[in-house]
Amino acid sequence: MNKLFSLLFIVAIAASIYYFMMPQSFPSSVINNTDKSDKFSHLINSKHNAIFWSSGNNEISQDRDAEMRDLMRYNHFDRSFLYISDLSDDNITCRNGTNKCIGVWMRKKCSNKYCIYIAATKKVYRINFKDKDKWLKILEQNQKK
Repeated sequence: MNKLFSLLFIVAIAASIYYFMMPQSFPSSVINNTDKSDKFSHLINSKHNAIFWSSGNNEISQDRDAEMRDLMRYNHFDRSFLYISDLSDDNITCRNGTNKCIGVWMRKKCSNKYCIYIAATKKVYRINFKDKDKWLKILEQNQKK
């Protein structure tokens, strides 16, 4: 019985690592509920890779934003990725009245992580701010040369 629990524990850890480290598609409900006039709707069918994160407009967020902008320019990631920092405290709503459009999804999923959208695969990596090696690796691998 102990071996079964150990095996299930290992499988659960592997599944959670896969879920949190692998890119995810935008949920179909988000795509279906996004109107062209919703904030960030251009990302859904964009041919451009993008880095997105959302935070309130405070000193820590402004410092993080400046650091990322500098890093983007220094490594020439700004040639391959759109950089979108949403530093506002205003409420985002969906045009159709639901909370399932891209703007609300991005605010929720990317408030404590960088979201890296890869246009070729239509997938989004959600990487912790502190995991600099991981997001730099993803940016380097997907940089258009």
